[in-house]
This record gives sequence, structure tokens and C-alpha cells, in this order.
Amino acid sequence: MLPQAYFAWRMGRATRRGAAQAARAGLAAEGGKFLLSAASFALVFAVLRPAAPAFVFVGYSVMWAVQIVGAIRMMR
Repeated sequence: MLPQAYFAWRMGRATRRGAAQAARAGLAAEGGKFLLSAASFALVFAVLRPAAPAFVFVGYSVMWAVQIVGAIRMMR
């Protein structure tokens, strides 16, 4: 949830600017969201030591797919 909230916050601020600046800010926000997601994913393995890492990875993949499908549906 934290990466998605970060992205929404950055894009909320970017919409107050011009289109070109908002596009650049969107790319930066997407990069930040990716880094936060990767750090969170690594943190799960470093701190919690899950008994079934495959399930954690599958859950992450499902959430990522839901986000992509949701974004495509919103663009239509």
C-alpha cells in the first residue's frame, strides 16, 4: 500500500502543473513506486523469513497484475 500511496501523492501534486511537467513527474513517481515495492518485497524476506517464499512471490505477482489490469481499465 505504501508504494501506491506514494505514487498517488506524487501524481496528485503533478496534476497542478503543465502536461509536460506532469508526464515527467509521473515517470519519477513510477520509478519511486518501483523502488519502494522492491524494498518492501526484500524487507519481507529479510525480516519475516516466510515459511513459503513462493506464496509471498505469487501474492506479490497477483497484486501487481491487478494493478496493471486496473490501470488499463481506467485508461479506457
